[in-house]
Amino acid sequence: MNFSTKLKKNKLILFFKKYIMRLFSNNFKNNKSKMKKSCYLILSVFLGLLLSFIIHALAEIIYLQYAFNQEIPIKASYFLGVGWCALPVWSQYTFLLLGIFGGYFLGQYWWKLVYIQKRHWRFKKNKKTSH
Repeated sequence: MNFSTKLKKNKLILFFKKYIMRLFSNNFKNNKSKMKKSCYLILSVFLGLLLSFIIHALAEIIYLQYAFNQEIPIKASYFLGVGWCALPVWSQYTFLLLGIFGGYFLGQYWWKLVYIQKRHWRFKKNKKTSH
């Protein structure tokens, strides 16, 4: 291993050490909120991926029915190198990227709505009971 790769590796290790130290510093409430937001965004991206796979399957079913009715030859391709898919490659990756980015931005939107603006049924319920 040459000197530049060792230096890059050391910089990467230092970056992760600083990141971990920031997570577990004295300001625990702020870090708890950061970890909660990170989990929230990861789960919303996962939800976006699941929804994109469902939409991908429905689009493929509709495309296959149309192709069989019109007697159009179907060109096979592999989706992420795993399974057979009838849709064009560009549409497969478009659904995938829309699911990832859509889930992320949906998570950002709902995080702001629920935890920052506090426009959620639980917060409205607490306001009514406090009066």
